[in-house]
Amino acid sequence: MIDLLSANPELRVAALPLAGRAEALDSAGADYLVHGSVQVRGKVRRLKLRLTNSATGQLLWSDTATSSPEAFLGAGVVEDTALALGAVIQYGIRNDDRPVSQVAIVHHLAGEKALRASTPTSDLDAIAKHFEQSLSVQPDFLPSILGLCRVLLRKYRRLKAPAYFNEAQLLCLKALELDETLVEVRITLADLYNTKGEHAKAQRVIERAIKLAPYHEPAHNQLAIAQEGQGRLEEAEQTLRRATASAPDSWEAYLAFGNFLAQHQRYEDAVEQYMNITKLEPDNHVGFGSVGVTYYEMAEWALAEEFLKRSIALHESDIAWFNLGMTYQNLGQLGDAKSAFRRSVDLNPGNYRNVSALADACQLSQEEVEARSYYEQALVVAEEHCRINASDAYTLSHCAVLEMRLGRDAAATERIATAIAVAAGNPKVHYNAAIIAYQAGDTERGVELMLEALEMGYPKGLFGTNADSEPFLRHERIRAALLRDE
Repeated sequence: MIDLLSANPELRVAALPLAGRAEALDSAGADYLVHGSVQVRGKVRRLKLRLTNSATGQLLWSDTATSSPEAFLGAGVVEDTALALGAVIQYGIRNDDRPVSQVAIVHHLAGEKALRASTPTSDLDAIAKHFEQSLSVQPDFLPSILGLCRVLLRKYRRLKAPAYFNEAQLLCLKALELDETLVEVRITLADLYNTKGEHAKAQRVIERAIKLAPYHEPAHNQLAIAQEGQGRLEEAEQTLRRATASAPDSWEAYLAFGNFLAQHQRYEDAVEQYMNITKLEPDNHVGFGSVGVTYYEMAEWALAEEFLKRSIALHESDIAWFNLGMTYQNLGQLGDAKSAFRRSVDLNPGNYRNVSALADACQLSQEEVEARSYYEQALVVAEEHCRINASDAYTLSHCAVLEMRLGRDAAATERIATAIAVAAGNPKVHYNAAIIAYQAGDTERGVELMLEALEMGYPKGLFGTNADSEPFLRHERIRAALLRDE
């Protein structure tokens, strides 16, 4: 419980000794006292907590959580209670020490759990309803205002509708009017501005957050995004480097820095940052998975296989199995590739990339009937994703590729034109457009699009590793572009 509360950058938490508690409380200068117990009765665990004003003794909040031993930690009973307690301390009592509505807390926690478990296709309106119900009980309950801001931010990312941006911005500003020191609100507002491309605004907002919480990694990450968006790459790198230096125990800081380096094709440097995660937390699958993906982009197949397997041994995910399948495919191990892709589909049939990759592996194995069936299935899933997030240019381009696989050239050409119009600077979209043009017989257009993809940053290490890109190697201009800067 202490560790969970201490993770909140806006709270200072200290444990009190059993003996001399009153003296220790005075010397700590604490405003609030949390006390409680864990009771064990047969196969039942019961957690009881009370929050009081340390000066007056007034009861501000209490809660009881009951569960089986297995669910007590595994299902997040302690985590949920810590979230509720942190919300009450951080936002609910402030000046007048008035008790916080337990009903507002319940609705808020339901929203937080739904938000944490959400996927790119989750019903965001249903998640928003939890926070709205909380605010209907207690309109100034800041955790739920922030929760609703985050939902609206995700809506804006999906659809780029100005109404979602405006509503999220107004809610964030309302929260800051209630308390201008809220770091998490400033981070969310900066994220909103960065998403819209208003990077100078984002920087102004987030610099204030960093003054309030100098060692908070998400704030430094948003600052780096703002700096990168303004073309100041060296500053962005220094910001992320400072974040790892100021918070050496934060694996998220190493992840953010590694992602930045990998995005700019500084793969060896990215691996170094990801390996810091594995040293800091040897049981953290994210570190091993990130190293594996980076080696994959470097076309270091054996190393990619090793680290992806280590990631999967710690935690199975469809993404890890997908990446392992792609690695096997590049190693020429089609049987292993199909097995890996089938496992990724089992874990997440709603990810069109999993289904599409399985279709490709079947096609390479000359299992044409099965491949066509999976292509059709992948297209249905991808179209549903586009219905929810119409601005996802990569998925739009992948729909075009699937149409091409199914022999529907006219539909493929129409879809890829829409994708390029949505994201003219996306290298993966241009890569897919090049493949479609080339296979449709427009060789010159295909080469031009592929050169643009490489110029935009498409990983050169992956080029020519599959049947789609291999024909481009016949062209001198493509070969010259691949050799450039090496």
